[in-house]
Amino acid sequence: MLDTIGIEGLLKLMNGTLNRKCEFKTCLAYYDGETMKFFESNTPGRISTEIRGNNNESKWSDLWYIFIPNGFDKTLAEFSDKDFQLYNHMKKESCIKEFGKWFKNF
Repeated sequence: MLDTIGIEGLLKLMNGTLNRKCEFKTCLAYYDGETMKFFESNTPGRISTEIRGNNNESKWSDLWYIFIPNGFDKTLAEFSDKDFQLYNHMKKESCIKEFGKWFKNF
């Protein structure tokens, strides 16, 4: 979707939509030739009505310009370092952290 219509196209398709709830889903798969294990995490939020924020070296997707995590009124692209600290404290364990805990005991 990002390669074809981009975030501009997504916002255009959602024009007039009241329910803008969404979530980021992340999955990590581990396979060592014998054991296969999956770790998932999700981050609930909503899609803004416009592109907001600045380019950020931490940005991993253009979706940062339109994704507003629950508990915030800013897109990820508008976050300050302090906002990210609060955000990381508020959200559940990431799939990478879950994998680390599991692998430590594997």
